Order: sequence, then structure tokens, then C-alpha cells
Amino acid sequence: MKNKYIRLLVILGSISIAGIVLVQIFWLRKAFDLREKQFNYNVTLALDNIVSALCEYNQTDVPTENPIEQVAGNYFVVRTNNVIPPEILQSLLTTEFQKRVIQSDFEFTIYDCSNQQVIYKDYVNLAIDQTEDQKKKKKRPNFKENEFYFDVFFPHKTATLVNQMGIWIFSSSVMLIVVAFFAFALVVIFRQKRMSEIQRDFVNNVAHEFNTPISSIGLAADYFRKQQNIGEISKSDTYLSIIENESNKLKKHVDGILQIGKYEQQDYQLDILPENIRELIEEAYLEVCSNYPNKQLTNTFEGEVGLIAAVDKFHFKSVFYNLFENVVKYCPEPLRADVKIYEADKSSIAIDFADNGKGIPSKYKKRIFNRFFRIPGGDLKNIKGFGMGLFYVKFILKKMGGEIKLISSGTRGTVFNIKLKK
Repeated sequence: MKNKYIRLLVILGSISIAGIVLVQIFWLRKAFDLREKQFNYNVTLALDNIVSALCEYNQTDVPTENPIEQVAGNYFVVRTNNVIPPEILQSLLTTEFQKRVIQSDFEFTIYDCSNQQVIYKDYVNLAIDQTEDQKKKKKRPNFKENEFYFDVFFPHKTATLVNQMGIWIFSSSVMLIVVAFFAFALVVIFRQKRMSEIQRDFVNNVAHEFNTPISSIGLAADYFRKQQNIGEISKSDTYLSIIENESNKLKKHVDGILQIGKYEQQDYQLDILPENIRELIEEAYLEVCSNYPNKQLTNTFEGEVGLIAAVDKFHFKSVFYNLFENVVKYCPEPLRADVKIYEADKSSIAIDFADNGKGIPSKYKKRIFNRFFRIPGGDLKNIKGFGMGLFYVKFILKKMGGEIKLISSGTRGTVFNIKLKK
């Protein structure tokens, strides 16, 4: 993946993560505020009903001014001129709160304004019904007809509201897991990118290091062959041929690795010009035949002769050299490769390349164009290569604006379809 796409992915991913977190926090806060407003509204309604009930109990008029004041988020004060019996107040508070599904424990206190003192205080757990015996144990004061007020305090209001937001907390947890997974994926992408760069640099460095001894071997062999008395040495030609052939093979592999690394650079440009497709394929075929004189590769052509497509001449020949070479390496004798060239549409040319091999197992069809992939089994140890051939083919064709697909593969051979722009 190109660096600019990595940077774009990281920027967009970071913005997405930040946006998701902020939006989730915003809606969580909104949901909490809404529940808090509903809680305060229900408490106010309950206390208003209690004031009316106390006025009815004491046979006095209901206050004209609002007797309820919310001093803090969880603290309410109710002013009344009525006598407030604790057992009746507790019963009214419990009944009204349960009626409005207020499930938070509360503490209420009764004040005597004439003496400026607390005359009764109690804590009520709505989850536990107090028995009559427990109620009788509490000391009940004797009231005179003076001005009283009481307050109600909810010590666990926030925890109660949070517990009621179960679905919101669950959805937020799921969202945080998704965000954490996405962030982890970005970290993995960075690590993989770095590992890929390290691998590419390592391969390039190793290949460059190999080039020097390969060149030295070739020069030494050439110098050895040019000596006048070389013919007197027994089997000298045989050994020189072995040195030259193995040196050329090693150089070919190293050059292939170096070329792939060079082609993947963003600034690498191909020399794309209109070329006669059939002529280039025939040249690649003849080159394979000359490099494998002991193999009899039969080739048949179908289609028009003069079709032109926009390709890089050198690399296009290399593409078909790799395809023909795969036939020589992997197909049973008699070796055969059939090429059919035709117009796919007004703007492109298609090429069908078929061999007579054993086919590619279905489980490997999606991986044959991967870098370094070779189908396991068989006599791979006797067939030289790094699994770069089809990767190179697909990479170069894509670089030229074309594509290659595996059309079919069975016991009668494999068929590739190649499309090129005119």
C-alpha cells in the first residue's frame, strides 16, 4: 500500500474514532440529563402531592406560593405551616415515590422553625419494606402547631440514574470495543507496513550484495576461458560452462528480485507505446525455446495478426516469457501452449493463454498471483524459482493498465485471460 494511502487511512481513521467517541459522549450526556430532568420532575410532583395531603390532614389551605425548592441536584426543601407527623410523612414519601417509579433511597428531615432544630430524621431504603415493629422503635416527637418544613435528600441519585441507563451503557461499551478494535487495526497496519518495508529493504540489500560476487564469478570465468593454454586442462570447458550457467541463473534470480523492488517504487515509469502484440509474444516464445533447448514446446496462435495495444515492449515480452516458462517447468510432456488474440471491445484487446498442465487446485486459485507463493507438493525442490513469476505478470500488466484473470483450471490445463488497452 502506498504511503499516501496509509497516511490518508490513518487521518480518516483517527477523525472517525474521535468523532465516534465525542458523539457517544454527547448522547450519553444528553440521555443522562434527560433522565435527571425526568427524575426531578417526578420528585417535584410527588412532593407537591404530599403538601396537599398534609394540608388535607391538618385541614388547612394549600399554600399559594410554590412551597418546593430544589436547593441542589439531589436536595429538595418543602416549606409548610402544618404539623408534620413523621410516620405519615414517611408513608406519603414512600407511596408517592414508588407510584412514580423513583427507585433511589432517600433521607428526609423535619425541622421546627420555632426552635431552629431538627426534630426528626430518617433514612429510607425503598428496596426494603420496614416492618411495623421497626417503625415503632423510632421515637415520635409531640408536635405543636408551629411552622415546620422538611427536606428530602437522595444520596445515591447519580448511581440510580446510571443504573437505569442500561441500554445506553451497553451500546456505549459495544461502541468502545469497536473503536478499540479499529484503533488496534490501525496499529497492526502500521506494524505490517513497517515489516513490509524492512523485508523489502532486506531483500534489496541481499540482492545487491549478491551482485558483486556474481559479477566476479562471471569475470573470472571469462578470463579463465580466454587463456591460451586453457585447452590443455582436462574438462576445462565443462567446468567453465558450469560456472557460467550457474552464475547466469543466480544473476537472473537476483535481477528479478531487484526489478520487483524497483517497479514498486511510486516514481517508476514504464515506456508504454503502441506495439504489435503477436510479434512480441512470438519473440518471447522463441526466447524460451532457445533457453530450454532440451524441451520441445509446441505453440499455436489464433486470431488476428496485426492487433496493436499500448504496452511496454520489454516488460510485455517478460510477461509472456514467464507464462511460457511456467509451461516448460510445470506441465507434462508433450508441452503445449495455445494463444488466442482477439478484440474484447473497441478500446481493449484480449489474449487467452492456455496450457496442458495438471491444473491449479481450487484452494490455491486466489493465491497464485501473491508474492513468493508456490503451490505446495510435487517436485518444487527440483524446479527453481521464488514464486515471483505470476506476481510479476499481474503487477506489470496492472502497471500498463491491463489485467490478468484465471478463467479455468482443471486436469486438462489452465487458461488465463489477459486484457490490454489499445
